[in-house]
Amino acid sequence: MKKIKLFQINRRVRRVYYTTNPACCQRLSNNGEPKFTDVQAATIYLYGKNLGLRTKQSVYNFAKQNLLRYCNHLPTYKQFCLRVNKLSPLFEMLCNAELKMKSKMSKTHLLDSMPTVVAKGSRSNRAKTAGELCDKGHCASQKMWYYGVKIHILAEERVHSVPIPRRILLTKASEHDLPAGKLILENAEDIEVFADKGYIDDDWGYDLQLRYVELNTPFKERGKNQIPLDDGEYAWNAFVSSRRQQIEALFSQISRLTDMQDAHVARSETGLLSFIWANFALLAMFYW
Repeated sequence: MKKIKLFQINRRVRRVYYTTNPACCQRLSNNGEPKFTDVQAATIYLYGKNLGLRTKQSVYNFAKQNLLRYCNHLPTYKQFCLRVNKLSPLFEMLCNAELKMKSKMSKTHLLDSMPTVVAKGSRSNRAKTAGELCDKGHCASQKMWYYGVKIHILAEERVHSVPIPRRILLTKASEHDLPAGKLILENAEDIEVFADKGYIDDDWGYDLQLRYVELNTPFKERGKNQIPLDDGEYAWNAFVSSRRQQIEALFSQISRLTDMQDAHVARSETGLLSFIWANFALLAMFYW
């Protein structure tokens, strides 16, 4: 992780917090001037996450030992957790604001999904954390069943760099990629998209063409009683696969820099959303 100073995070959080109205905004409530503010809570949590501190407990302990000059009214650990858990709308708006400021360089985009695992193995059958947001699903690329959420990303291709996310959507783990893809590309115009076989839909592809959106997917393997793929179709599949390598590099970067795919520490829906969007906000601010 990069060495990022506390004031750098604080400045960006304040800019979004005081120019927007996130649903969690404490300054619009009856307690409009608390001793421990939303900005302080968000800054401390993001700073701790960037240091590699995985849990709120470790972030809180670090703040208690090292950041009292920045926040001399640090509340109890329970109150800190409750405050951070309510900040997911702020983290989401922070992420989107940072991504919107990144200049657009290409019309070529990549579409795919990755899992955020709350429980796996035998625990996935009985897990109930964040039941309105999570359920059990299968990740084909990692060949595993898990309980959690699926993160769908539409990313813009960049030369000599990982692609930059332009749209991020969270769904239940069992949600098929196709409905999520339709939501992500609902308002897209004049772009080229590379995606895997899960996004094949002829009717949808025709609708996209009317908006000058070119959806490129590989050919599906045919059954025993059907004509097999010819050399040209195999070559096209290899081409699509090579173009999609960049989004795999993006997922690899996310996994390397954050613990976003391992959310076993989440104990509630608000906690899980805060965990995910805080990681995305950090990446959008300093790594993309």
